[in-house]
Amino acid sequence: MPESVPVRGFHTSASTARILSAAGGPLLAGASDTGGRFTLIQTTIPPGDSTPLHCHTSMDESFYVFSGSFRVTCGEDVFHASPGDFVHLPRGIPHKYVAEPGGGQMLILATPGGLEGFFDDWESGMVPEELAHKYNIEFLD
Repeated sequence: MPESVPVRGFHTSASTARILSAAGGPLLAGASDTGGRFTLIQTTIPPGDSTPLHCHTSMDESFYVFSGSFRVTCGEDVFHASPGDFVHLPRGIPHKYVAEPGGGQMLILATPGGLEGFFDDWESGMVPEELAHKYNIEFLD
């Protein structure tokens, strides 16, 4: 979404927000809410769940952990993130996470916005090759 779109303040309740099933929780702020500046998703991740190793060429991702613990790989670094921890994953660096026993909850912040479209398309059955092309993601696993 172009940055010239006017943005107003807004309020989102996790209990009434649109659920992104493929992301595991509510969309708290989407590109249409923020003039394309960011996306914020609250997610609940089951034990052992993980993302494939991947790399965004045009988006930074960050996680704030509420509960549980996660092993996050970012390039050559491995972080063990637990409640209260923040992890930033810059664009261009391969990354992934694995939920440790017990799973957990986190916020996912994507800048610029638009990550919600990826989850919508994934849920609708778009194949990984199409997702990769549309969202400038390289899947490495």
